[in-house]
Amino acid sequence: MDVPATVEPLFSILVANFNNGRYLGQLLESVHAQTYANWELIVTEDASNDESPRVLSDCKADSRIRVVSHVRNQGAGAAFASAAQAAAGTLMGMLGADDALRPEAIRRMVDAHLRHPDASLINSDLLICDSDLKPTGQPSDFGPLPLGESLIRNCCVSSFATFKASAYRRTPGFNPSFRRAVDHDIYLKLEEVGVLHYVNEPLYLYRMHAGGISQGINGIKAAQFALLARADAYRRRKGTKLPNLTRGEFRDLMSTYHRRQADMCTRRDPKDALRHLARSALYQPSLCLRPGFWKSAGRHLVGLAAS
Repeated sequence: MDVPATVEPLFSILVANFNNGRYLGQLLESVHAQTYANWELIVTEDASNDESPRVLSDCKADSRIRVVSHVRNQGAGAAFASAAQAAAGTLMGMLGADDALRPEAIRRMVDAHLRHPDASLINSDLLICDSDLKPTGQPSDFGPLPLGESLIRNCCVSSFATFKASAYRRTPGFNPSFRRAVDHDIYLKLEEVGVLHYVNEPLYLYRMHAGGISQGINGIKAAQFALLARADAYRRRKGTKLPNLTRGEFRDLMSTYHRRQADMCTRRDPKDALRHLARSALYQPSLCLRPGFWKSAGRHLVGLAAS
C-alpha cells in the first residue's frame, strides 16, 4: 500500500505560474482555507514579468510554501516538472495558477487515495467560474472514465487531478517541452502505471478568462499539444497490453496535427507551412486525392512567393 492509512500524508500542491500575479491571491487564500492541514505548496515562478514575484515574496514567512524560480521562461511542462521535483509529499495535485480549490478539496482527495491504494490518478469534478472566480452555473462536461475505455481516446479527466508520488516516479514525468496540454500528457502516463478513480464532487474552481492557457486562441494550441501527447502515448504503449490506438488511428492523428500546424503558420512562415502539409500527406497519402489539399498547398506557395 503506497499511503499508510494510519498517518495524515503530506500533500504537495503543484503550481506552474507565469504572469498570473493578479490571481495568485485567491489561489493562496483557497490553499490556506483547506480543512486538511498537512499540505505544502510548491510554486514554480516561470520568469514572470508581472507582479507575481512580489506576491510570492510575501509568502516567505509560511514554511509550507516554497517557490522554485526559473531564470528564463520555459513553459508549463518544465514548470510543473520543477515543482514535482521539489515536492516532498506522498500525494500530489495540480492547481492552475489562475484557479483555486474549495476548502474540502485536499481532505476529499487524501481520503480517496487511502481508500484506493491501487489508484495512480484520482480526479474530481469542477465548478466553471467567471473571471472573478464566481461559479457560472455552466455544467461540467467531465465525469468518470467509462468502463473499458482509455484516456488515449477519451480524455475525460478534469480537475482536481491528484496522484501518488510513487506512481508519478514510475512515469517519465512532466514533459518539459510541452507548453500546453501538460495535464493531458501526465494523465496518459499515470494511466499506464495504475488505475483511475473519480470523486463525483466539484472540488476545484476553474476560472474562465481570455488569457487562460487552454482558452480562446490558446485552446487551439492546447489541442495540438494534446494530439502530441496521444502520439507519445501510442509510441510508449506499442508492444504492450495497454489500451492503444491502431496504427491507422495514429497516422490519422499525426496527419491532423500537421494539417493544423500548416494552417496555423501560413502567414508567419509559409515554408514551414508547406513542410507540415507535406508531412500530413506522408501520414495520410489519400489527402493528395482531395482538391482541398492542393488548394491549401497553393495558398502556402503564394505566401512563400510573397515573403
